[in-house]
Amino acid sequence: MTNTNKKVQALLFSALMVISVFGGVVAFSGSAFGTAVGSAELADSGTTFWQGQDIWLENGTTTATGNTLQIRTVDDNKVEGLVTEFQLDVGSATKNVKGDTQSIGTAKISTSGLEGYYVITAGGEGSKVYIANATGELLSATGVTSDQFAHVSPNTTHIGNAKFEVTVQTFSVELDDSSIDSGTTTTLDITSNRGTFQIRVSSPELDEDDLTDIFAAASTTNDVNSASKTDEDDDGKNDRESILINVEAGESVQVEFDADFDDDGTYTFDVEVVDTDAESSATIVVRDADPTYTFASSVYNQERGDVAEIQVDLVDATTAYVFIGGESSNYLEAVQVTDGGDKDGKVILLMNTYNVGRSAGSVSHKESPDRRSFTATNGTGFTVDDSDDSITSITRYNTSTTTTGLDIDKLLSDPIATGNYDLVLSSSATISAAGAIAGEQDVATLNLSDRSTDAISLHRAPESNASSFDPDDDWGDTTEVADGGSLSLDDLLIVKVQMSGVFGHIANKDLETVLGGVAADSGKAHGMNMTIKQTDATSNQDAIVFALTTDDGTAAKAQMYTDADNNTFFVVIDSADATTTNGSLAKGQDYKVKVWIDEYNPYVDDDSESDNELEIEFNYVKEEASVSGLDADDDLRIQPEAASVITGTASVAPGTELSVRVRNTGDNAFLKTQTADVASDGTWSATFDLSDVVVGTEFSVVVLRGGAEISDEVDVEAVADTATPTAEPKIVTRTIEVIRGTPTPQTIVEVQVEIQERTVVIEKVIENVRTVRVTPTPGQPGFGLAIAVVALLAAALLAVRRKA
Repeated sequence: MTNTNKKVQALLFSALMVISVFGGVVAFSGSAFGTAVGSAELADSGTTFWQGQDIWLENGTTTATGNTLQIRTVDDNKVEGLVTEFQLDVGSATKNVKGDTQSIGTAKISTSGLEGYYVITAGGEGSKVYIANATGELLSATGVTSDQFAHVSPNTTHIGNAKFEVTVQTFSVELDDSSIDSGTTTTLDITSNRGTFQIRVSSPELDEDDLTDIFAAASTTNDVNSASKTDEDDDGKNDRESILINVEAGESVQVEFDADFDDDGTYTFDVEVVDTDAESSATIVVRDADPTYTFASSVYNQERGDVAEIQVDLVDATTAYVFIGGESSNYLEAVQVTDGGDKDGKVILLMNTYNVGRSAGSVSHKESPDRRSFTATNGTGFTVDDSDDSITSITRYNTSTTTTGLDIDKLLSDPIATGNYDLVLSSSATISAAGAIAGEQDVATLNLSDRSTDAISLHRAPESNASSFDPDDDWGDTTEVADGGSLSLDDLLIVKVQMSGVFGHIANKDLETVLGGVAADSGKAHGMNMTIKQTDATSNQDAIVFALTTDDGTAAKAQMYTDADNNTFFVVIDSADATTTNGSLAKGQDYKVKVWIDEYNPYVDDDSESDNELEIEFNYVKEEASVSGLDADDDLRIQPEAASVITGTASVAPGTELSVRVRNTGDNAFLKTQTADVASDGTWSATFDLSDVVVGTEFSVVVLRGGAEISDEVDVEAVADTATPTAEPKIVTRTIEVIRGTPTPQTIVEVQVEIQERTVVIEKVIENVRTVRVTPTPGQPGFGLAIAVVALLAAALLAVRRKA
């Protein structure tokens, strides 16, 4: 330890107080290391004390009575600088630890301001170092071998046994809520490095009775030391009234402002550790609550079998009771909801109409007892939309138990029926035998209508794992496939089904359970079915069928996603990794997707089964690409520029990323690659910097996907101008026929002209009328070619005239 450190430490320790007279104040001691005498801890070598605690000392013999003793610091088991001096007081008879009443010499030492290791010595360097035993006695006998005797200070081994530690108690408090309504509860969280201790709570705005009501309410479990309430405050905070609470580190103290607390305002809790210097504070705003309870809508509509969302809005309240149904509907249930966590003033109650009102387990179909028509899970009838909120209780009313005056069956024999159900919002759970609900605040209606099977469509997206596709985020990457349309073997196949009345059953279930299984408690047991089956199977071979399996242990092959708000679910299948039976997927195969709900579903009967079928077809094509703009020899001519564009088409899903590679292996070899995304119309475009390619250079271009070539390699020539040169017109055939007669001779000329390997026929010319009609071959340029032909025709006419 440096001299500077010694001086600083001496300055810090100058405030240490030695109290000669011990006052018998009875108070809780929270030391985890020693035994308490009154409000002080017994001196005990080798023990840790908390900064601010008092240490009680007694003379083990009479040799040190009246002598001046010292407290010195210890560094590396060496006695260092002086902290303070004190004496064992013998001025009055004191009942010591042994139970005797005699003047033996005692002292109570404050550790405020101390931190580190210390020893008690008889004087300066080289003096005796005293050991305190577990009873607080200083042993003054001389000895060198036993740790129970005093030793000269240079002996570092014995100093290590004689020293004691003073450390700082870390301490903080924090309220879970910055503001609450009267009639509600919050918690005061305690954080400390000390195990158990006692705190004193006071407030400049509250007296002892208020604090008792808040911290010792009947509903709390706080360990309040009611016998130790005090009107005094050790730190002189205006002599506030306070309350003492025994706590543990990490504990949460409950704080309740009951409904009778009607003083709006801001309140500060000053919290001090009773026997150390640690303290902290927390502030809360309390509102005199004027609670209101309302439904967000007067009518809630949902299809039977789906999940209804019932929003409750709360002002100056955090809990409410939602009553659903009544005697007229033969169903009545009450759900207590709590707005927790963020306390945003609303709770969205989710009512699974597939499960409510029924017992847990399966119920056999009436016509086919070997098939289960539905399976309910107890407790899943109601949940909340926000994880911060909660359901505190659910009560189902019926004739035999809760409401003896109401004629209501305990269990529903089938899933809840269509119709209007009364909704009552209340601040109370009380309901009379006649069905009158106490504390009624608002009313609304839940309308349940019949379910429906509406539409099916197919979509495709670039290849990926089915489990990584999210319709909410990735739907913009999909393209609809028309009925009978095509997709490649590497695309994601997405089946979009629009139907209602199924989402109560689908909730929290995987694909196999809903649509792909055959077990009694799987999808088929609920009457929901889906098949994807080949329609052009080879003769004498079974058709290929997709197995709707979720995963193979490494990557998801198929996945189900739901959008209950829009009565839609999606089945996403990775075509490249799909599981099939009776063969593998291949280009040219045709398939039909069929989704249907049969009579084993509790909402569908035999007569309506045909109305609950959806079908759509598709076929697989090879994953391939082509380059556009080729000439008659299937070559590409391109001008070498800084932004030379190569385009083409591909059969893969729009959004798929392709690689386009150009390469020359000649004297001036080069290799260039660009990426291109397939557009919605199936085209792609890649731009290359070919400014360093010499005109006349021949190279190749090929299209790849995922490193594999999916196009033919196309020969490319760098040219100065991509326009095709115009060939000189050439007369291939000339036929001249002169017809003489009356009244007017006619000359008919037929000329065939070949330009750029295309033939233009001039059908005839009537000499006297001087009319020329030129008929070009389809695709032939118009005026330029016609003028050339007319020039040739003029020569032909001239020749005819001469012959005439």
